[in-house]
Amino acid sequence: MADAKEKALKIMDKNDVGVLATISDNKPVARYMSFYSEDFVLYTVTDKRTEKVEDIEKNSNAFVLLGYEEGIFDKDYVEIQATVSTTQDPELIDRAWYYHDQYGS
Repeated sequence: MADAKEKALKIMDKNDVGVLATISDNKPVARYMSFYSEDFVLYTVTDKRTEKVEDIEKNSNAFVLLGYEEGIFDKDYVEIQATVSTTQDPELIDRAWYYHDQYGS
């Protein structure tokens, strides 16, 4: 089990672009997002006026896919079912934007 956790953490640390799927009007909606992780917590940034934020506020269930590259078979990836939330914590927002500006796509 420790090997699986270590492998998942490496994939999450190495892959900063993935797909975030949420629910809107009882239908899945997927968008590419840039992520960064701290341990097993993923963060992403977006403007609070986006449809993605509206989706999350209506239904916090989400799905994230990280690590897959088109055309490469046997590429490691993680699929994550999660409950997501938004924040107004200025320290967390600054950290997320810093990472996005430095390393994001």
